[in-house]
Amino acid sequence: MALLLAGSAAAHLSHAAPPQESSAEQLATLAEHHAAAGETGLAVLHYERALLLAPGSAELRINLRQLRQDKGLQREPPLQERLAALLGAEQWLLLSGTAFALLSLTTLAAGLLGRKRLPWACRCNAVLLAAALLPLPAAWLRYQHWQDGVVLAEASLLLSPFAGAEPVGTVKEGELVRPAKEHGGYVLVQAESGGRGWLKQDGFQQITGPAAAKPPAPSPPR
Repeated sequence: MALLLAGSAAAHLSHAAPPQESSAEQLATLAEHHAAAGETGLAVLHYERALLLAPGSAELRINLRQLRQDKGLQREPPLQERLAALLGAEQWLLLSGTAFALLSLTTLAAGLLGRKRLPWACRCNAVLLAAALLPLPAAWLRYQHWQDGVVLAEASLLLSPFAGAEPVGTVKEGELVRPAKEHGGYVLVQAESGGRGWLKQDGFQQITGPAAAKPPAPSPPR
């Protein structure tokens, strides 16, 4: 079962791998450049992309947290998200796969030599099974974060995916949103601040998307 779950998660991750065209250091430099230029959305985006490549970097996390605090974007994530963020999705899967491999070896050894010769095998297998399963939810949380987008310019969330639709909320530049579905150039998103509505497709950039463009020009007042 652990192998099936790990395989399924790996299949999802293969379709959503973080961008590899730049190093974490290059992305961090871009983030600092955009932050200095007042381009909060692009700065957050590049910090998030850098963290995909270097999830253990304390410096990147501190810089991103400080930027978000300065812009009023910082929120305290739940404990499970904080724990999951300690490693990347692939690293969690590696831990799970290693534990499953050891579980297979101890099970094989117990079958060949007999449980009487290996009285510790049952307890060891229980620990290894837990070690194989526990990283999977963390890997899934990290995979879901890969799907998040960063708002490039403050925009309204709309009630329906049509121009002139009634606004139901606002998302700030640099805020994280999670896409749900698309329709006619609009995307239904869930904002980290709690709002939900339709946002123009070019109003945000997914963390695992292609190289980010400049933020769209604000719409002229009606």
